Amino acid sequence: MRHTSRLSRWFTNRSFDLYRRFSRERRNASYDVAILGGGAMGSSTAYFLANRQPDLRICVIERDLTYSKCSTALSVGSIRQQFSTAENIQLSQFGFQFLSNIGEYLGVEGKDLPDINLKKGGYLILSGEKGLTTLQDNYTLQRDLGCAVSLLTQDELKTRFPWMNTDGIGMASLGTDKEGWFDPWALLDAFKKKSISLGVDYIHGEVTDIQLGKGNLVSNIEIVPNHLLQSRQNITCGVAVNTSGCWSGATASMLGIHLPIEPRKRFVFVIDCPDLVNEDVLLCDKSGFYFRPEGKHFVTGRCPPSVEEEPSIDNLDVDYDFFYEALWPDLAYRVPAFECLKVKSAWAGYYDYNTLDCNAVIGRHPEIKNLIFASGFSGHGIQHSPGTGRAVSELILDGNFTSINLSRLGYERVLNKDPLKENNIIG
Repeated sequence: MRHTSRLSRWFTNRSFDLYRRFSRERRNASYDVAILGGGAMGSSTAYFLANRQPDLRICVIERDLTYSKCSTALSVGSIRQQFSTAENIQLSQFGFQFLSNIGEYLGVEGKDLPDINLKKGGYLILSGEKGLTTLQDNYTLQRDLGCAVSLLTQDELKTRFPWMNTDGIGMASLGTDKEGWFDPWALLDAFKKKSISLGVDYIHGEVTDIQLGKGNLVSNIEIVPNHLLQSRQNITCGVAVNTSGCWSGATASMLGIHLPIEPRKRFVFVIDCPDLVNEDVLLCDKSGFYFRPEGKHFVTGRCPPSVEEEPSIDNLDVDYDFFYEALWPDLAYRVPAFECLKVKSAWAGYYDYNTLDCNAVIGRHPEIKNLIFASGFSGHGIQHSPGTGRAVSELILDGNFTSINLSRLGYERVLNKDPLKENNIIG
């Protein structure tokens, strides 16, 4: 009865201290916050919680601590301001500020400062005549929020980028500041090392079951450790955060919850083209492909032309025919120099694709009050990991969002089938 009373007061007064003490009185392995998924989103959440509230007991549960199939590690690692949703723009604005000052945030005493090799370069988004209204509406929103973005006519494109075939382009938007690309693995490594230095526990195991207890709250998480000599483990927690990325839908289903997030496989190809000047732009074509410089080479990819052509998610094997049949023709049409190129290497990774609206689900479950979602970014999660980790920490410690209001990204829109569509999805 004493525990039930404490929970009631916590939800009434939003006092995290009471709930933390409730969690610590539980037997067996007990944590104030259990984070399910140790990629950039989970590790960012752990960092912001531990940095602000050092006495919290926090664990991050990750089934593959090598991160060999982790979406973060396999990301192209880019950041932009050019979104169609205000919340995404604001998350990117904080994200760029965070990445630019990463040593101040994630430096560990006695260790070298983290270096994510941040390169500044603008996104160049090309639009045909049919997409002009959307492009201009996005531009207006971005400018209203303080983004450095310019619109370029077809003639201006020809002058500024003479290597480009501008046929079929009505207008383009170019980011002129606070966009670029970075090393996603280095960011994940920095988040993790800083979190561990702050006392966060990383548990190497796979969540196999989640159980509810009194008050319809997450009370027990069952883990199968990924160590042969360890037995099945059960932990209790005060708050559970689902940051399982593309597997978040499967994790939610353990509680009978529908979360419209699924893995979508994407290929990234590294190409060599000595005839093309290596400019600091990430070009996004209206046909769906993108490319940007990577050292002396370029990286490129695209979404499949149709849902029916989505590749199998059974493995991360690369389909090189996809490059030659679905990507290269469009590349060579837009950039004639790409008619002569060489594929140097390639890899594949997963998007945590939100089938409802291609936008993240960030917030508390309306009925299971100690369950929080932070997934479904549909390809822009790595750049939004700093802002999302901060937002989730605010939700846990303050009871609401205090820096950026992300209420529109909550789970309620899933229940109501009310999409908040992000139009600028790349790759």
